Formats: sequence, structure tokens, C-alpha cells
Amino acid sequence: MRNATDDGSNLPLRERRGDAVLAAVSAMFALGSFVSDIPVTLGAEVSATAPTALGRAMWQYARDVDPGSALRPAWIAIVIGVAAFVYTPFWAALAWALVKGRNAIQLPAVIVATMCATTTALLLSVSLFGEAVYRSPDPVKLLAVNGAYVLVPLVLIARMRRPMPFTRRF
Repeated sequence: MRNATDDGSNLPLRERRGDAVLAAVSAMFALGSFVSDIPVTLGAEVSATAPTALGRAMWQYARDVDPGSALRPAWIAIVIGVAAFVYTPFWAALAWALVKGRNAIQLPAVIVATMCATTTALLLSVSLFGEAVYRSPDPVKLLAVNGAYVLVPLVLIARMRRPMPFTRRF
């Protein structure tokens, strides 16, 4: 396998296995955000008696893991809105760009990955160290569910660190 191309052409995806993994994770992030963040941003009820299974499941997650996601002060609602309408389409576009080897995704990837890692780190900090009303009753589960939204963007930033990222392996 080649580490980089001499002529500036992109390596095929089969030679960029790390990109294939990032594409799969990006698609899962997009799907997860589509299912959870968009409905909540558009006003879906989140409660023990919500009319939808999703609303009840999200309430149970909030109760057991992340109380701030149900209390939803304005700043958390804004972060969830950004996740819904910025991160969701970005993760979908990133998955496509990684598979197709579209180098133009590099700058948007660095920008949005930085935003995602930062906002998630802030949310996790509040859930771990903030006011008691927002503190997670299960920090291990909180980190297990949300830690990837810090780690994957940092890996993506590392991947996109130099121009023409798809002309070389990770």
C-alpha cells in the first residue's frame, strides 16, 4: 500500500481505511442527531408521559444520565439547535466526502470539528462539575455516550491537518 501519491491524486478508499472508519462514525453521528436533536429542537415533548417512544426514551436518558438535556435552559437549547441544524448536515456531508475523497471538506471539517469538540466538552463539564441540578447521576455512562463527540472531532482535526488529506493515508 502507498502512504501518499506522488502525483497529487487521491488514494482510493480501500487504501484509506481510517477514512472509512471516520465515514461510518460520521454517518452514525448524523443519524443520531437526526433522530434526537432535530425533534427536540422542533419541540418534541420529552417527558415520562410523552406521546412518542422517542420522547419517553430521551426523558429516561435525561433522568438517568444527563439532567440538563431535559431541563433545557436556553443555552442548552441553543447548543442542541446547533447540533440539529449545523452538525447533522455536516456529519452527513463529511461521511460522503470521506468516501468520495473530496479534499474541499478539509476547512469545514476543521471548523465544525472544533465547534463540536468545544461545545461537547462544555456540556460534559457542566454535567460533571456544574450546578447540582445539571450534574449527571451516572458520569461513566455520560462519558461513554458522549465522549466520542469530543474524541472523534479531535481525530478528524488531526486527519485534516495538512492540505490534500486524501492523497495520503492517515
